[in-house]
Amino acid sequence: MAAPLTPYVRGTSFTSVQAADPVSPLSGPGVDAEFDRIKLSLDSVAAALDHIQRDDGALANGSVGADQIEPAVYAGLNPADPWLTGTDYAINDSVLYSGVSSTRLYRALVAHESSVFDDDLAADYWLELADFTPPVVVGTVPIAQGGTGGVTASEARTNLGLGAAATESVVPVAKGGTGASDAATARGNLGLGIGAQVQAYDSVLDAMAGLGWAADTMLYATAADAFAVTGLSAFARTLLDDADAAAARSTMAVMKGNQTTVTDWNDALKDGHYYAAGTAANVPSAHAYVGLVTRFDDNNIVQLLLRLDTEAVWIRRRLAGTFGSWTQMALRPLTLATMQSATGSVVSFSIPTGMQEITVMFDGVSLSGTDDVLVQIGDSGGFETTGYLSGSSAAVSGVSSTSGFIVLAADAALGVSGSMSLRLMDPATFKWVESHGTTGPAVAAGGGRKALSAELTQVRVTVTGANSFDAGTINVSYR
Repeated sequence: MAAPLTPYVRGTSFTSVQAADPVSPLSGPGVDAEFDRIKLSLDSVAAALDHIQRDDGALANGSVGADQIEPAVYAGLNPADPWLTGTDYAINDSVLYSGVSSTRLYRALVAHESSVFDDDLAADYWLELADFTPPVVVGTVPIAQGGTGGVTASEARTNLGLGAAATESVVPVAKGGTGASDAATARGNLGLGIGAQVQAYDSVLDAMAGLGWAADTMLYATAADAFAVTGLSAFARTLLDDADAAAARSTMAVMKGNQTTVTDWNDALKDGHYYAAGTAANVPSAHAYVGLVTRFDDNNIVQLLLRLDTEAVWIRRRLAGTFGSWTQMALRPLTLATMQSATGSVVSFSIPTGMQEITVMFDGVSLSGTDDVLVQIGDSGGFETTGYLSGSSAAVSGVSSTSGFIVLAADAALGVSGSMSLRLMDPATFKWVESHGTTGPAVAAGGGRKALSAELTQVRVTVTGANSFDAGTINVSYR
């Protein structure tokens, strides 16, 4: 470390001495002492300069470190990446450009999009900062300097201690080789025989290995040779170890999916469907009922009963272990529309919103030819004529349609009588299902489904072709 500078401190004011005694000469010792002080200060300055400046006037090697560099200098040179064509470079971006036998560091002087490096360099877009091209090696490079110490391959192998193993066509395992001239034998010699010592590559195993496994997860297939991982809770594992359906129902505290008969509705405490005869205890009245039970636990459940002879619906709750009284639920009244004669090719009916069940009734409806009857439904946007899944069949024939709910007719001489039931299956998707039974040309039955774009508001009866209705009546009811 350099010694601190010695500042010059004047010891004698010769102006004051001359003013006090202008006749006598200056004191020689006093003048020498003053010059000694000056020399001491100048010597400290020279010594300090020796630490920061070379004889050629440049900064001394090692005199500038990271602490002496202004932050602006760091900010002015971005980390260097290999130069790429078609790249936007900003001022002070730095790149490494490697030519045929050279590598140099450059700094961007102009913001530009790179094209051909030599052209960009000629246009003064870049400033060369350093040349990292390694020196050309001539002659023999000693091993101590990273070479081989030889001028031939044989000398190099000998100097590096490779011996004959480096030129053997088959290198024994003991010398670091495989002891074989083909892949299969090499794998066997190294204990890597496919199918015997190691697992052969398998795309299924590879797909499994790439998944992110964690606690409480399990594997499932999403397609051929494709897999994913999903959660597997502790509760799910208690189901997986159940030997049969009965054990699984016991784990979930539910009853069998089909109907269970009880003699006392106070005993219907598990989720499921139930039946009780008119003699059962704790019923709304002495009649047969079917019921649905939904439970939170044995002390908090809801029971919903349907009386079989009148379709009256009753409900009660059990809260904190105590049953409440039965309450009858109101039923939507059945509304019958105005009956219409089957004439022309279309008979339409308007349906109020909110309906969940519609019945289309036919009485002796006949056509002018061999077409079949088609029932179509619609919403506020109009009738929909596509997207139906529908079929109708008799003993020896059947028909299907995607344009509406089809009813087999196919005989102009005989009229169709019977009914078609439409029921709302899913209010969220406005999906309706239908079933029908008719007689006339033949005893026909069928069914179908159709999802509308909005809530159902209209129904019409039409034909599958160019025929028209020539007899009979049609009506609908709904609730």
